[in-house]
Amino acid sequence: MPPPASTTRAANRRSAFSARSSTSPAPRPRTWRSSGPTASSSTGAAWFPCLELGDALRRLRSSGVRVCLLTGSGRTTQARIIDALGWWDRADLTLSPEDVPRDRPWPDLILTAALRLGVDDVRNIAVCAATAPAIISARRSGASVAAGVLTGPHSRDRLRTAGATHVLPTIADLPALILRTPADATPTPDHG
Repeated sequence: MPPPASTTRAANRRSAFSARSSTSPAPRPRTWRSSGPTASSSTGAAWFPCLELGDALRRLRSSGVRVCLLTGSGRTTQARIIDALGWWDRADLTLSPEDVPRDRPWPDLILTAALRLGVDDVRNIAVCAATAPAIISARRSGASVAAGVLTGPHSRDRLRTAGATHVLPTIADLPALILRTPADATPTPDHG
């Protein structure tokens, strides 16, 4: 079932999570390297499709969406990744499990972000995640959009079973989903 029209229309009232909180560490010198379209740790593990995510964050923020980046990693690791990508300006808030009493699948990260960003109704929240526990967390928080992405470790079936309201090929499809108007039932590419 699609989200209510009131939640898909007003991008300026919606939050799709991330922002730098007052408890986030100050930017550090780059210790992570970005190679090609993914950020990699010193062990060579790919973290996420950076180009798509960076463009999606830019588009959401330029449309007035408040963005919070949530991670299952620690605050220091999160800060290093954001520093390496130069993305502090692409989020209003950043949170990690260190900022809340309980990690996913509990809704604490999302609800903390909502409080810090001043979200007036949990139905104005959209969450995009690549794992079943994160989708469960989104559903438990009351978010109207709990979009799974297929670029992570979990399959379409596993994301749907966890309660995903939408399953997107990549994060690049999130802005089209949450910024569309009710008359525009299908996401379209940005032409401007």
